[in-house]
Amino acid sequence: MTMVRSGDAELYYEVHGSGAAIVFAHGAGGNAAIWYQQVPHFAGRYRVVTFDHRGFGRSTTPADQLSSAAFAADLLAILDDAAIDRAVIVAQSMGGWTAVSTALAAPERVAGVVLANTPGPARSPEIEAAMKAVRDRARDTAAVATAALAPGLAERDPAKAFLYAQISGFNRPIDLATLLARTEPAGIDELKVPIRMVVTDQDELFPAAALRSVSARYRADVIEITGAGHSAYFEKPDEFNAAVDEFLTTIGW
Repeated sequence: MTMVRSGDAELYYEVHGSGAAIVFAHGAGGNAAIWYQQVPHFAGRYRVVTFDHRGFGRSTTPADQLSSAAFAADLLAILDDAAIDRAVIVAQSMGGWTAVSTALAAPERVAGVVLANTPGPARSPEIEAAMKAVRDRARDTAAVATAALAPGLAERDPAKAFLYAQISGFNRPIDLATLLARTEPAGIDELKVPIRMVVTDQDELFPAAALRSVSARYRADVIEITGAGHSAYFEKPDEFNAAVDEFLTTIGW
């Protein structure tokens, strides 16, 4: 178990494999363990870092310090502790706030970003509407958990849906609405870091059309995965991993 301190938080992280670094930043329904279908795929060729955001999984923080405002500093603390100068960040949902915030704070440390089913902190009218719906859902933990997967997945693949719930169950209850309630940071339109967005056709939290509405602001290319909901990395790992692989090749990582 590797822990590093960032402010008042104690952060858990793992490193697997060797080579150029890739960091996987989980969403609110996950933690480091949720990337079990990505770590074995990439660790044979890359140095793969997974971690628990503050307040999730094995990472701790005082309740009043559980804020996405700290996510960039947290990830930089992990990179420093692991002696990683530069990395690609692959982020899902809430993790998009971490990835973009880190790229804004320290662009020299970020070789590229994959934003999967997330707008990060970028805003548009479509994203504002989606965020309002997320905040409304956040009052019902069960509703948020259900929306994290494609409709009908529990019937089609009950074991996978059960596993998602079990991994998510290691997290403490959080106030998701407060956690993500931040205004858009300055600099998004000037960000020079290569970005790919992964969207899906069954995402009930951040629909593909809403995510496409901010893709030009990131100068991102967009890959759509069909038959998946808000968690493409979990539901369609082969297609998701292939989209990440192709992006890594494109940027020469």
